[in-house]
This record gives sequence, C-alpha cells and structure tokens, in this order.
Amino acid sequence: MAACTDPIGAVADWTDLTAPAIAPEPARLRALLSDEFLAGIRRQVRHEVDPTG
Repeated sequence: MAACTDPIGAVADWTDLTAPAIAPEPARLRALLSDEFLAGIRRQVRHEVDPTG
C-alpha cells in the first residue's frame, strides 16, 4: 500500500521477535518492502503475559 498510495509513506511490520527463526526476518522484509517503505518492526505485546499480574 505504501508503494501505491500517497497518504501512506511507510509501514511497520508486526512479527514475533522471540521466535527462534527471527534472524532472517528483517532482511526478508527489507527485500519485500524495500528500505524506502519499511518503517520498522514491532512485536505483538498483547500476546505476552503481563509481568505485573
């Protein structure tokens, strides 16, 4: 969408940063989206246990 829609300048990918196979993920996303459109990589914190209870 960022490549073909003017109001969208970049995207952030949501991925499991604790996954054992995370190492190649940033390079795969850069190749897929290009550095021009990849703003960052975020984790899904809503699936994590709240350490404060």
